[in-house]
Amino acid sequence: MLHQAGFENAVASCGTSLTPEQVRTIAKYTSTVILSQDADEAGRKAVDKSIELFATVGIKVKVLNFTGAKDPDEFIKKFGADRFKALLEGAETDTEYKLLLAKEKYDLTSPASLADYVNEAARILSELDPVRRDIYASEIAEQTKVSKQAILSECKRNAAKKRRVQRRELNRSVMRMEDEKDKINPEKRRHRAAALAEEHIMAVLSAHPDFVRTVDANLTEEDFVTAFNRHIFAVLTAHIRAGKSIHLSAMAQELTEEELSALAGIEVLGKSLSNPRRELLECITTLKQEKLKLIQPDLEHMSDEEFRKLFE
Repeated sequence: MLHQAGFENAVASCGTSLTPEQVRTIAKYTSTVILSQDADEAGRKAVDKSIELFATVGIKVKVLNFTGAKDPDEFIKKFGADRFKALLEGAETDTEYKLLLAKEKYDLTSPASLADYVNEAARILSELDPVRRDIYASEIAEQTKVSKQAILSECKRNAAKKRRVQRRELNRSVMRMEDEKDKINPEKRRHRAAALAEEHIMAVLSAHPDFVRTVDANLTEEDFVTAFNRHIFAVLTAHIRAGKSIHLSAMAQELTEEELSALAGIEVLGKSLSNPRRELLECITTLKQEKLKLIQPDLEHMSDEEFRKLFE
C-alpha cells in the first residue's frame, strides 16, 4: 500500500520481528529510518526493540505516532497520502517518542505522579550524550516546573546506576564464559593471555564486522595461539569478507556446538566494549607478542646441550 501511494523507500518485516541481519542490510542504504508499527502494545514493544537494534549500527531513528488508524495502510485509506506525508515530516525522534509514552502514563496534576514521570524521563535522558541530555532536560523542566538542575542530577544518578549494573552483568558473564571456555578450549589454561586476546578480537568483529579490514592488515589465522579459537576466527572472518550473515545459525554447518556456544558468549562480550577500535588494536598487539614468545627459544630454561645446538 505504501508503494502504491507513492512512498517507495519503504520496507516491511512481513509480520516477523526485525532481525540484526535486516538492520545491517538497511544500514548500507540509509543513515535515518522512520519506524511505524501497529498502534497497540505489541507494536510499541516492536518499536522499542527496533530502536535498540538500529542503535547498534549507528542509524538515527524517528517514530511515527498517529491516531485514528491502526497502521499506515489504514491511515492512508482514511486520510490520504498528503496527510501521511505530513505525518512523516513531523515524525518524532526516538527520544521524543519514549518521553511521550512516559508522559501518557502519568497524571501530571498529581505531585506524586509528576515526580514519577520526571524520574522516568531522567532514566530516558541518562542514555543520551551530554548535549542532547541538556536540551531535553530544559524542555522537561519547562513542562513540569521542576528545576533543570534537579533533572540533570537524576540523569547522572541513573547513568551511574546503569554503569554499575552493566559492570556486574559483564563480570558475571565473563566468569561464566571463562569457566566454559577453559573446558572446551584446553589450550587456554596454558596460554591465557593469548586466548583472551583472541576472544576480544572476535568479540569486536562480531559487533563491528567492518573492522575486518583492520584485522586483515595486522593479523592472520596463524597468529592465533589456540587451535579452538583459530578455527572460529577463520569461519567468522570468511563470512564477513564474503558479505555473508554472521548470525550463529548461518555458521552452524561450519562450527561445532562447542564452538557456537563459545561464539555466543563472545558476541555478548562484543556488545559491552566501550572503545572497540582501541581494544582491537591492543589485543592484536598482545596476541602477536604472545605468539612471538612461543616461537622464540626459551634461553633461560634451556640446558647447556640445547643451547649449544642452536649454534650448530
